Amino acid sequence: DDSGTTATVVVTHGTLDNEIFVTVANVGDSHAYLYTGAQTCRLNADHRCDENKAECERIRAAGGEVSRDDPKGPSRLWPGGLMMSRTLGDRSAIQAISTPEIRRALLPPSGGRVMIASDGLWDTMSGKQCAKLVHSKQVQQAAQLLVNTAHKKDSRDDITVTVVDLLPTDGPRLPWTNAKGQPLHDHELPEVHDPSFSWELSAVGEDYRDEPPRLHQIRKQRRERLAQAQLYEDNMKAAAAERVAERAARRRAESEEAERLRQGPLQTGGKNRCPLVYGP
Repeated sequence: DDSGTTATVVVTHGTLDNEIFVTVANVGDSHAYLYTGAQTCRLNADHRCDENKAECERIRAAGGEVSRDDPKGPSRLWPGGLMMSRTLGDRSAIQAISTPEIRRALLPPSGGRVMIASDGLWDTMSGKQCAKLVHSKQVQQAAQLLVNTAHKKDSRDDITVTVVDLLPTDGPRLPWTNAKGQPLHDHELPEVHDPSFSWELSAVGEDYRDEPPRLHQIRKQRRERLAQAQLYEDNMKAAAAERVAERAARRRAESEEAERLRQGPLQTGGKNRCPLVYGP
C-alpha cells in the first residue's frame, strides 16, 4: 500500500520562570488549535497545497507540479495526486517530504485548551466554532461532542479528536469558565494576530532549545500588556475606593443632619432659639 498518513505531535514544557510552552510538529492537514478562553488560534502549519504557497514553490523547485485535475477540485501534487505537500509514507509522491514543520507558542498565564484533530473535523467546523461548542465541557465530553457533531455535519473523512487542558493549577474548574475569578486579560495572547506568534523552530537551528528573537518580542509584548492591565486595575480600584469614601461621607452628613433635626430648635441656638421665660 503506497498510501500514507498525516501526523501532528504536541509537546508541552515549562521553564524556571513558570512559563508554559507548546511545541507542535506536524506533516499534513491534521491541525492543533489553542483556545485560551478569549482567543482561538492554530498552532501548526497547514500543508494543503491550496493553503501553503511556500510549499508549492518548494515542490516546483524540486521538479514537481501543483495543479488541479478538476477545475472545481483542490490543488494536488504531481506525481502522486496528493492534496498535501508533506506526509508520512506516500511513496508515489516523491516531492511530498516527511520532514515536519516544528513550531512553538508561549501560553497565557491562565493556560489553555489544545484541540488536536484530523481533517474530518476541520473540514466541517473552524477552530473557533469547535472552541465555542465545547467551551464548558470537560475534555472527554468535549472530544466526543466534536466527533458527534462532525458526523452530524456529514463528514466524509476519518475523524480523530484529542482534547487536552493545560492548566496552571489542580483546580477542578476550567479557568475560562469562571469569569468572575480571573481577569479576562489573563486569557489573552496579544501576539495572536501576528501570523508569526508561533515561530518555526527549524529556522532557528538544529538545537530546538535555542530561543529565537521572536520569543523576546513576545515576552516584551506580554510584559507591556500585563503592566497596562495592572495599571488599569489599580486605577479602577482607586476609583472604587474613592466612590466608597464619598458615599460614606455623604451618609455621615445625612446622619448628622437627621440627628440635628431630631433634637429640635432648642438645641440649635441662634435666632431659632426659644426665649427664656422667668417666673409665673
